[in-house]
Amino acid sequence: MKNLSMPNHSILLILLLLAAPLYAAKQLDSIVAVVNDDVILKSELDETMKTAKQTLQARKMDLPPESVLQQQVLGSLIIKQLQLAHAARMNLSIDDGLLNQAMENFARQQGLKGLSELKKKQTARGVNWGQFREQFREEVLISELQGRIIRQQVNVSQQEVDNYLASLQTQGQVSVEYHWAHILISPPQAANSLQIDASRRQAESLQAELQKGADFAKSALTHSKGRNALKGGDMGWAPVGQLPTLFSTVVPGLQAGQVSQVLRSPSGFHIVKLLEVRNNTRQGLSMEQLRNSVRSTLEKRKFDEQLEQWLLQTRDAAYVEIRL
Repeated sequence: MKNLSMPNHSILLILLLLAAPLYAAKQLDSIVAVVNDDVILKSELDETMKTAKQTLQARKMDLPPESVLQQQVLGSLIIKQLQLAHAARMNLSIDDGLLNQAMENFARQQGLKGLSELKKKQTARGVNWGQFREQFREEVLISELQGRIIRQQVNVSQQEVDNYLASLQTQGQVSVEYHWAHILISPPQAANSLQIDASRRQAESLQAELQKGADFAKSALTHSKGRNALKGGDMGWAPVGQLPTLFSTVVPGLQAGQVSQVLRSPSGFHIVKLLEVRNNTRQGLSMEQLRNSVRSTLEKRKFDEQLEQWLLQTRDAAYVEIRL
C-alpha cells in the first residue's frame, strides 16, 4: 500500500494558502479604538452601525449624520468592552445551558413559541445565528456583572416601602405611570470650571432648541451621553417610585409633550421630556403582593441610579484612545 501522507513542505504550502485570505482580512480590519488592554475593530463598529440603523429605522426615527451616529455607537461599544473585561477579571461566564434558558425566556417575551422559532425568525431576517447567540451571551454576561456589582449596593428599607404605600393609598391604589425620555450632557471626569460651564451652556442651548420644537429623539441621538441615547433617549414607562430621584418630582409636573428645564447632578446636566401618561390600577392585590411590588419598584430605581454612576466612573477611569 502506498504511503498517502503528504510531504511537510506541501502541508506548509496549503496552510500558508489557507491563512493568506485570513491574514489579508486581518490587515484590512483596522483598529478604531484602544480600550485599556483591548481593541475595537472597524468590522465590529461597522456591524454595530448596521444594526443601529436597522433599529432606528424600525422605530421610524430619523438617522443623525453618519459621523454622529458613529460616535454614539463607538461609545456604546467602549462601555460594552469595559464591562466584558471586568466580567473576565471576575471569572464570570455564561454556559450554553444558561444561555439557552435566557434566550428561551426572551423568545416567549417576544410572543414566540420558543428557541426554535426565535432561530427561524432571526435566520429569515438574514441574521447569522451563531453570531446572534454570542452577542446574546455577552448581553446576559453584562447583565450578570451589573447584578453582582450593583445589587449589593441597593437596599430598600421598610420605611421607604411604607412611605410609598402611603402615597398610593392617597391615590386609591392607582399608580400613574410615565413614558419619558432623557438627555445627558456630561462633562469629563474631574472637569475644571471651564469644562463644566461649557457643558452647562451646551445643555441650555439644546433645551432652548427643544422648547422651539426640535426633535427630542434626534437631539438625544446626537448629543446625549446617557445609556439610552441610541434609543433616542427613550426611557420607557415607569411609576413615580421608579423614576430616578432627580426626576421624581420633575416628570410628574410636566404635561405630555413638555420638556423640562436643565437639571444638574454629579453626572452632568439633564433634560427630560414627558411623552405619555397612563393609570395602572393596583386594586385586587393583597397587602403582601402590594408591598413586594413597591419594593421591586424602589429597588429598580436605586439600581438604575447606581448603575448610571458606575458606568460613568468606569468609562472615565479607563484608558481610551480613539483612532477614527
